[in-house]
Amino acid sequence: MHTQETEHGTESLGASAKSVAERASALVRLEMELAALELKRKLFALGAGIGLSLGAGLFLVFAARHTAVAGAGDPRGTADE
Repeated sequence: MHTQETEHGTESLGASAKSVAERASALVRLEMELAALELKRKLFALGAGIGLSLGAGLFLVFAARHTAVAGAGDPRGTADE
């Protein structure tokens, strides 16, 4: 049986529901913030990977061109005249 003494120490159902809703809202906000931070970190890593890949491709082009020019030798040929 409920007495006045026990009713004063507990929250009402409405206050409890409000508290749960506030905590759920805060949790959702924090989850959204975490998702945004994780997305920023992944995009930064993706950008770095793309930049490094482009740099490696450019290096490959210059290395292939250098090899082709160095391997061509004298364009006049080696025939004695």
